[in-house]
Amino acid sequence: MVTRLYAVRDSKLNEYNQPYSLANDEVAKRVLSMAVNDSKKSMMTQYPSDYDLYWIGEYNSVSGEVIPCKPVHVCSASSLVDNSSGT
Repeated sequence: MVTRLYAVRDSKLNEYNQPYSLANDEVAKRVLSMAVNDSKKSMMTQYPSDYDLYWIGEYNSVSGEVIPCKPVHVCSASSLVDNSSGT
């Protein structure tokens, strides 16, 4: 099965975090949304505008092959902040 590789870029650190493998952009956005809207305080929940999600390649779980690509911006973490809670 071929899945996509994603990484979150920290603009203040000027680096990408460790990549992870997911089915598609929508699933990756859902995972990032959960992190951004977590009730526990973290760097990402406190400073979501510092983080962006990128598609960085593909992973073939049958062959073990990783196929990199130039990073493609998927979304900003701040666009996933749920402001409906507490209002």
